[in-house]
Amino acid sequence: MFKKTIIATSVIVASSTSVFADNFNARNAGMGGAGVASSRYDTASSTNPALLTVFKEDDDISLILPTVGIEASDKDGIIDDLDDVVDLFDDLENAINANDPNAVNISNEILAGLAEIDGSPIRVNAGVGVSISIPSDNFAVAVAISGKAQIGLIVDYDPTDSAILQQAIDQRDTDILDTMNSNARGIGAIVTEFSVSFAREFETKGYKYSIGVSPKSTKVETIVYKATVNNYDSDDIDSDEYTNEDSNANLDLGAALFLNENVTIGLSIKDIISNDYETTDFFGPTATYTISPMATAGIAYSGSWYTTAFDLDLTESEGFDFIDGSQMARVGAEMDAWGWAQLRVGYRHDLNDARDDVVTVGLGLSPFNVFHLGVTGIAGENDTYGASVELKFTF
Repeated sequence: MFKKTIIATSVIVASSTSVFADNFNARNAGMGGAGVASSRYDTASSTNPALLTVFKEDDDISLILPTVGIEASDKDGIIDDLDDVVDLFDDLENAINANDPNAVNISNEILAGLAEIDGSPIRVNAGVGVSISIPSDNFAVAVAISGKAQIGLIVDYDPTDSAILQQAIDQRDTDILDTMNSNARGIGAIVTEFSVSFAREFETKGYKYSIGVSPKSTKVETIVYKATVNNYDSDDIDSDEYTNEDSNANLDLGAALFLNENVTIGLSIKDIISNDYETTDFFGPTATYTISPMATAGIAYSGSWYTTAFDLDLTESEGFDFIDGSQMARVGAEMDAWGWAQLRVGYRHDLNDARDDVVTVGLGLSPFNVFHLGVTGIAGENDTYGASVELKFTF
């Protein structure tokens, strides 16, 4: 049954849309992903559009070109081991065709390799984005394009394959290998967004606050993949036959209250319109992937040379209908050395324990406040590692 097959894969894609709440922008990623109250105009479009009004007097236009990030969990080195097993199948076919007695030894290596990687999950989150932002108190605007994805893969080893391998060797028939029962299964989603953000600052009874809005076009590509281990090819995962694509319009909203020169309270609601996306029925009944409103609140304190921030998801992420959602708490800090260099640290915790906790460390270089390079490292439980790199120019 397709549902049972996908449920077995769910461990690797726990809370699939939670990745879309992740922000690989170098500053926010370095601060544990926090940014709903601490972001500035240059990254506000991806966190809280209301913060487009947060800028310094000498800030004008920001161009991020690009920001790239990845977070992966492959604690048992399955990716390399699976590639090795696939290569062994090529060796086995050659040995069978040549009637090489070493075919038995190669068969045993295949079985040992499959047993070793059986049931071990691989999860990969990735993101890329470009944006241009023009700050203003009265009418700030930003245009952004981003792509975010989460793909999971797991190997299911069937011990009965030992008889199939032996039969292929005994009959010198490599076609029998295509009847292998062991397989690699994957599921995931890729979301591409084009947004135009607007923000304006107001003042009421001595308090300043900003309201922001981001109309956007969203394209979602769902992926379901299954192949016998001897036919596994990572390049096939996003083939047309395994993917389904749909698109629609959506809207992000943001608000920021500036209690004083140091303290900011932020609220972001992403994807106001809930949408469902069906996977392909290539392997049977479809699964449903949902993007629904995601609300996050944050508070930040900014001093002359440092910023601290805390974000909390007020709602759970959605995603595939058989996977538990995530609800993140993020905390981070940044220390700024005269505007030329920045050190960032952070921590992310899932209140629902659907995703691994991670710590983050980031470094930024900003010579002359024109050229900006940001690098972030991510590390967490179950051998979860990641990194982000961002190149930015301000004029």
